[in-house]
Amino acid sequence: MNGEIIRLSVVDSTNIYTSKMLSQSGMIEWTTVVADHQTGGKGQRGRKWESKIGDNLLCSTLLKPTHLKSEQHFFISMVASIAAQSTLLQFGLRSKIKWPNDILVEGKKLAGILIENQITKGHLDSSIVGFGLNVNQPEFSTYPWEATSMINLLGVETDLDQVLETYRRELEIAYELTFRPFDELYTRYSSSLYGLSSELTFFQGNKKVQGRLSNVDASGRLVLNINGSLVAFASGEIRLARTSSG
Repeated sequence: MNGEIIRLSVVDSTNIYTSKMLSQSGMIEWTTVVADHQTGGKGQRGRKWESKIGDNLLCSTLLKPTHLKSEQHFFISMVASIAAQSTLLQFGLRSKIKWPNDILVEGKKLAGILIENQITKGHLDSSIVGFGLNVNQPEFSTYPWEATSMINLLGVETDLDQVLETYRRELEIAYELTFRPFDELYTRYSSSLYGLSSELTFFQGNKKVQGRLSNVDASGRLVLNINGSLVAFASGEIRLARTSSG
């Protein structure tokens, strides 16, 4: 791993900062941008990411997966989710992946991942892996999906640099899976899905959709068994109802 760690006190978002640096002056692969605070931190589909100053891990890591085709873009989301899980396991926490890439412990949201890809001539040119992990923040606002943190789960504060070091190492290990047969990466990701093989309720707009979570296909679509038929949904098309259990 050759990339440096860039530390910032305040930034709009580590993903935005990384993207600007990449476009303006270039950036070495595996460079990680870390911030104490984000004024415009965001999660999936533009949702705001809440974080108290200096309490949590907020970072973005640049990858250059040029060996992957554009239709394989979801491989990076799987890699990042697996790395997050492996990181938490090093601290004694077992987690599940809420599709597409939120990380839950005991049914509560502990971390979120935001991937931004650039594609050139049908291949991934760069991937910015944004990662937000609630570490030492004990209280959160009320959200449709309840949040938690490592301090709430472990009962003690955790050193942020130790978490960052662990995460970067686990991300590198997980990334190696993209150079192997797809089955290994796919199995690692899909076997950790929250609600796998369970009957779940989703919302498609205001419409309820109920089905058994079957798997995720190679393009990252969630596959549900609805009345005996397999139906695939892309990210953003449906959202899991909070009352569901997995």
